[in-house]
Amino acid sequence: MQKLSLLGVIGFLFLQLSCSYGHAQAVSSDRFRTGTFRPAASSTAFTWQVTASNALNWNHVPYVPVGVAFTPVSFKEGSPSAWHSDEAYLDALKAHGITDVLITPPDSLVDVSPSALQRLIDAMEARGLHYGIGFGRGLEQPLTGFEVRPAVYRFDDPNRNVALWQVSDAEAAAYFVVDAAADSRLIGAGMATINRGVASISLDDFHGTAHPVALLVPLLKLHRDADGVGLPDVWGEFDAYRDRLLGLLRQVRFGAGLRFFLDPLGPTLGFSDEALFMVPNSEMFRISWESYLSRKYGAPDALTTKWQLSKSFSSLREMARLIPLWSLGRGFPYFYDPTTGNTYRVTQPTLSTWWDDFSDWRTQTLRYALKTIADELQRYVADVPVVYSGGLQSLSNVSLDDSSPPDGLAATFSPAVPPSLNRSMAPLYSLASLSRPPRWLIGVPAITAGSYASYTDLVGQLASLQNLGFKGFFVTGVTLDHLDWIERAAQALTDSPIAALRTPRVLYYPFQAPGPAFTGQVPGDESVFWVPAPVQGILDDWWPSFSGYTIHLPSGAETVLVSLLGPRVVRLQVPDPHVARAFTPDGAPVPIKIVGKDLIEVHFANVPLVFTGVGESPIPTEAATDAVTLVTMLLPHASKADRALGELQRDQAQMLLRRKDYLGAYTAVRPAVEGLAAALSPYIWIEGENPALDNFTETAQNAGASGGAYLRLSTPEEPLQIIHEYAARYTFDVSATGDYDIWLAGTVPGPQTSPFTWYIDHQPPQPPATATPVGPRYLSGYFGWIYLGRASLSQGSHALSIKIADPASETKLYTFSIDALLITPSSLPFTPRTTIRPVPLLASDMPKFLKTIGVEAK
Repeated sequence: MQKLSLLGVIGFLFLQLSCSYGHAQAVSSDRFRTGTFRPAASSTAFTWQVTASNALNWNHVPYVPVGVAFTPVSFKEGSPSAWHSDEAYLDALKAHGITDVLITPPDSLVDVSPSALQRLIDAMEARGLHYGIGFGRGLEQPLTGFEVRPAVYRFDDPNRNVALWQVSDAEAAAYFVVDAAADSRLIGAGMATINRGVASISLDDFHGTAHPVALLVPLLKLHRDADGVGLPDVWGEFDAYRDRLLGLLRQVRFGAGLRFFLDPLGPTLGFSDEALFMVPNSEMFRISWESYLSRKYGAPDALTTKWQLSKSFSSLREMARLIPLWSLGRGFPYFYDPTTGNTYRVTQPTLSTWWDDFSDWRTQTLRYALKTIADELQRYVADVPVVYSGGLQSLSNVSLDDSSPPDGLAATFSPAVPPSLNRSMAPLYSLASLSRPPRWLIGVPAITAGSYASYTDLVGQLASLQNLGFKGFFVTGVTLDHLDWIERAAQALTDSPIAALRTPRVLYYPFQAPGPAFTGQVPGDESVFWVPAPVQGILDDWWPSFSGYTIHLPSGAETVLVSLLGPRVVRLQVPDPHVARAFTPDGAPVPIKIVGKDLIEVHFANVPLVFTGVGESPIPTEAATDAVTLVTMLLPHASKADRALGELQRDQAQMLLRRKDYLGAYTAVRPAVEGLAAALSPYIWIEGENPALDNFTETAQNAGASGGAYLRLSTPEEPLQIIHEYAARYTFDVSATGDYDIWLAGTVPGPQTSPFTWYIDHQPPQPPATATPVGPRYLSGYFGWIYLGRASLSQGSHALSIKIADPASETKLYTFSIDALLITPSSLPFTPRTTIRPVPLLASDMPKFLKTIGVEAK
């Protein structure tokens, strides 16, 4: 009988358990990322495999590194003292039992000489170290192109003689003027004057025009932000960069210690606000863009129709030069050819597929670059895992459903920020765990990582990352005097092989249809995390009684529902009650009672329930009956016209209920609920994207925001001197004199958010009463509810103003977003629940309503 080593048994156990531990999605054994690494001048081969729990098996043994990120001084300085410094650091690592190192070049790896890199590799091999190779800044050539953001660069003020725009990074800027009162007829175009970062044009020639509106399209150069996020000129630089990189690495002989490559093209190829709407102007872009259009459309005529052009073109080469003068539904209905200066009318911009085509081309070409560099590294240099770092901004570059690179994903972390499944970590976790095949998941230090104050801080953060599903960590911010911290942390985190199997218990929600979900601990069960997933889903909106979503996971469809009003027994209409199943967020089964040929009955507590086998969207029958009850309670207080319409809609719903058409009944009565709520609600809910006046950047669309959009300020530019500040003003009416509490949902205060003040009418501006968000954060943790304060208001009309005068302290950007505002009587307590509105009833009426619909008393 063949004996198995202890490590072999651990590796076998790791592979077997990783498919069933936690809330992992099942993966067939033949669908894992694998490879075989053959070190230089060695007959030994090492196999590797990424398991279902997002861990890396190296030669059938779990590889869970706890090491350091090391920036060699000798990569930048060729002096003997620089090399001696690097050697001393490696000796210190070995002396402290630290065996895992992530090499992070100070600049781009392609700038390192082969001899310097080989010397370092040999030194690490001689000391028995395992190492990953980072590629530093990677691609560095900034992307240059035309910025098409009408929300930012539109000028509409007929009382001024000069149009002004802040454009600090512009090389040039084209302007266009239309008559908004004459079907956006183009009445002027040219190149704007740029002086000290301000672009300007004279409007004197257009004073005879009914309504002149100007648009600027600046030619900008993008740079990475403070976090290293940016989009370099991948299209113009990729071929030369790849050749230089492979030329360097093929001269290096890697030994048995090599474990992975990190970010071959550079860290975090993400889309800033500017990058999303930048049309590159390089010749390589036009060649690639034209090639894409040729493959997709074949001939200019087909493209003319799809882009809604009113003029025919003879070649795709001409059409590839065109730049739209609109985006996100705003702007002018024209294309602009910067080569000729000509403009071409578009019949219906909202139907034009230009932006869809451009986005698809960009995603395809970026995926091609990432795949090509990974494939060639593994083919010509070393077949080890290729890992990418990133977050929300770069998820579109990674495919979920095939075996293409990367083999692993890395989240950046910092001593200054406690790790949690939010922002970048949650999307990366879901992408790694839901990928087919799964991907390795590790943590690497952020560019501006800071330092650890104590061993407790270090091990606490790494333990939190491990609990969140990460299977390896590389840190900075630990001095030579405290290398024992890492040694002790490695022992604490890897002393048990079962620890390497740990995966968080998660409840996935569709990123584009979150409903009541938010990134963080699930209310009522803090052992489970709600995590956004890059998969299809639909919102199940049954306000004011239920909220939820249906998500399409690789394992099948799940519906998650929350009772907004409290614990109760609920009946759900489903296609086949016999296959319906219900679970709590942690997977425990919930009893189901079949009460009809298409009805099940289940008890909702104060936690979401997960349903399978219930079709695309189960229908809670109480959603319709609750709405009818609510309308009945509101009707006596409505105006004559509102009462007549509400009664008609309620009666129609009651008729449909008698026919057991629950969906039809709810659909019929929902308009009455909305209409009466708007007229009679004791609180005032204002959508942030609907100000009476503002000079913010734009209205941003996002399915996870209230109303599907929010008002966003995001710019490095200072307000124009004639304005002095960024501001948004909202008007509203209160029906009775009294004290009111003022709330704002938007970006939470912090070093990356601009400070703001608020005031009503002509009162002095004041900061918010509390800077700490109340209730759960949402939109990946970026948004939350802030209590602004209390105001005494008289009956009648008022204006609420939000002012931003300074940039964020950390980023130096003017950054602030407003999703919603709530003005409520101080006698009516408000409990924030992401974007879910309260029931439109007075506090004194709520007990009767809840008792009538059968909600259990607290």
